[in-house]
Amino acid sequence: MDFKRLFGGEDHKGEQGYLATQRKYELAKTLIYFGIAFAILILGIISTGTKNNLLTIVAVLGMLPASKSLVETIMFFRFKGCDKEDAKLIADTLQNTPDLQNTAFDTVFTTYKVNYKADHLCVHGSDLIIYSRDFTYIENDLKEHLNTTLATEKLNGITIKVFAKADKYTDRLKTLSELPAKDTDAAVLKVLKDISL
Repeated sequence: MDFKRLFGGEDHKGEQGYLATQRKYELAKTLIYFGIAFAILILGIISTGTKNNLLTIVAVLGMLPASKSLVETIMFFRFKGCDKEDAKLIADTLQNTPDLQNTAFDTVFTTYKVNYKADHLCVHGSDLIIYSRDFTYIENDLKEHLNTTLATEKLNGITIKVFAKADKYTDRLKTLSELPAKDTDAAVLKVLKDISL
């Protein structure tokens, strides 16, 4: 187990299978947080003979990060990663299109109203294309959410298109690879990773 990833899996966002592997780390982190809080509570009761002690307050405060971690764990368990066949098709296409550098698997954008799952996405030039096998959300709402977020970072003029079929998505990847990249592609991808689960 990678202990660095246990308390910060940010470096692994966008990797194929990220949601499935990060789920295990989030669960382990949550159990550690709750274990520490309960250990402090028990230690305080054993050492003083009563629950009315300073360590009880510390244990209760320790429940705050544990509870936050539990919510994150539940979010990771709600979403499945990219289908294996689709992931293989996309990975094979990316191998044949080395110009497409700024891509990410298993990305989930959370908002107050709706969660938007992207099995894969690619930023190239002025285009952001997203593949979502379970395309159940309204595309315009996702576009508005992402464009608003990107605009706050002064990254404007991005055309967003969502695909529900892997073959059509890979066809678009091939077409995109023929277009020139932009200097801002990596910055757009970084923002997308920052705002994702």
